[in-house]
Amino acid sequence: MKKTFLLLCLSLAGFGGFAQTSRTLSLPFFDDFAKFNNRLDTTLWEDGSSVYVNNQFSRNPVSKNIATFNSFSAAGNLSTVSSTQKTGVDTLTSRPINLSGFSASDSVYLSFYLQLGGIGLVPGTSSYFQVEFLNNLGVWQSASARIFRGSQSADQFTQYFIPITDAKFFHNNFQFRFRSYGESRPRFDTWNLDYVYLNAKRQKNERRVDITTSRPITSLLQRYTAMPIHQFQANIAGELNDSVYTTLNNLEDQQRNITSTTTVQIGNGTPATIAVNPIAIAAFARQYREFPNSPNQSIFANLSGPQDVKTTVTVDTQEPTDSPTLYNDTISGVTPLRDYYAYDDGSPETVINIPRTNPGSLFQMGQKYFLNQNDQVKKLSFYVPKGNNTPGTIVTFRIWNAKPSGEPDGNSIFSQTYTVPPLAQLDTWVDIPVNPPVTVSGSFFAGWTIPSGSATFSTGFDLNHNAPRYFNATNTWLPENNGAVMVRVYMGNHVTGIEESNFAAKKLLLYPNPATSSVTIQGEFDEVKLLTITGQQVLAKNGTGAETQVDVSKLTPGIYLVQIRKKDQVQTQKLIIQPN
Repeated sequence: MKKTFLLLCLSLAGFGGFAQTSRTLSLPFFDDFAKFNNRLDTTLWEDGSSVYVNNQFSRNPVSKNIATFNSFSAAGNLSTVSSTQKTGVDTLTSRPINLSGFSASDSVYLSFYLQLGGIGLVPGTSSYFQVEFLNNLGVWQSASARIFRGSQSADQFTQYFIPITDAKFFHNNFQFRFRSYGESRPRFDTWNLDYVYLNAKRQKNERRVDITTSRPITSLLQRYTAMPIHQFQANIAGELNDSVYTTLNNLEDQQRNITSTTTVQIGNGTPATIAVNPIAIAAFARQYREFPNSPNQSIFANLSGPQDVKTTVTVDTQEPTDSPTLYNDTISGVTPLRDYYAYDDGSPETVINIPRTNPGSLFQMGQKYFLNQNDQVKKLSFYVPKGNNTPGTIVTFRIWNAKPSGEPDGNSIFSQTYTVPPLAQLDTWVDIPVNPPVTVSGSFFAGWTIPSGSATFSTGFDLNHNAPRYFNATNTWLPENNGAVMVRVYMGNHVTGIEESNFAAKKLLLYPNPATSSVTIQGEFDEVKLLTITGQQVLAKNGTGAETQVDVSKLTPGIYLVQIRKKDQVQTQKLIIQPN
């Protein structure tokens, strides 16, 4: 059984509520970005910042959620600007803070945790992170030496303490800001900020009393982040994760005795408790995970209709109800059980680009899905970002059956061309209807093809989850499993009858092949389509009985795909057309 993961940190000693008059704050100032998901607390920070609040870009965060400085927007979208020139990338500025009643003798410190890289790329040697203070003349001044790449480990958060001692900073409109300088390219020069604290009567390197939740809660499912409810119900035991988890950090220099509670809530129903764990968490423990949270199958026995299932871990640290660190004591995650498969969490940390630099006449990518019962694919949906895409690029989305050896069988059972629209229409999910739906069984692939020499086509790519997929650039399918392509595969919950299944399995006779002027298809069907190898339709004809003759004399010689449909079943064959 997997061990359950959780991360804990204790409550901040000396933290009271925030006094605030209009838009000017009073000490203490604290934000670990745990109060809101995917957005800043605008009572603490000025509007207009492009930093990205998330819980996906860091490794081993101090507490749940961090502020990421890189080329992503505040909404989590990739920048359309890609430049290797060093420039200011992101800025995060505090609201004005009244420090007029303080002086150097009050030991005022600003502290924060910083991680370079994380899931993103480690900043280059000349990239840096800067902290600045606003003086009493309204001028921004450097508050400390610039933080460069060589100053810390890429995997860990390092805490920094900056004293405020100069009299020009003790005024009633003091502000501080964080700024990153580097390249504006996806994932490049990434800095992750956490646990910002400004207060008086502090000591350098002091320890906080706080236990925090940290890593995102895992999916209830073993393989997926979402799956069709009917496929889940067909094999609950096989699909259900044997443990769901987060991690906990103890920031204090003493052991703490706490209790964690894990609940599962189906839709708007009453949360069901699946685990209550007393925990003795050691001093300075990081990424603590030694307690079980095993969901019981009986909770899901009577599911009715599509549902979102919410898993929540709450840590009881006996904090005051007005403590600003109370928000990092609870963390939740949602597993959709609806009508689609997904491996990703909806957050693209980068993009996957096709074509790559490999030689080849056709680039293909397919991500694999596993069924518990026969089903039909009714729609594909791909996340297409503005970044690394060019309007007018033509790509063909496809579905393939899987060979017994595991890779795509090469002959797609569905294909549909798509032209990249103006960039203003992107940073969104693009729906590709599968009409008529195609029947699949066992396992299958969804992906796309694009000709060599074409402009790059990119989709969102999740670096926090892994999915089985295959890539083909040299007429050979090669496996990959790092990261997950952001695609949703929507299923119709339709089990095909035996007669229809036989049609998909038994190939109709197609002759002559190669052909020059005409080709005959032997067997009954509803419609035949001829497609180029890149998926463009060049001919369509209805079936005419036991034999159907198709005129191909006007088509350019080459290799074509022949899609033959009967009811909801489609079979695909290759046809070679030679010159007359």
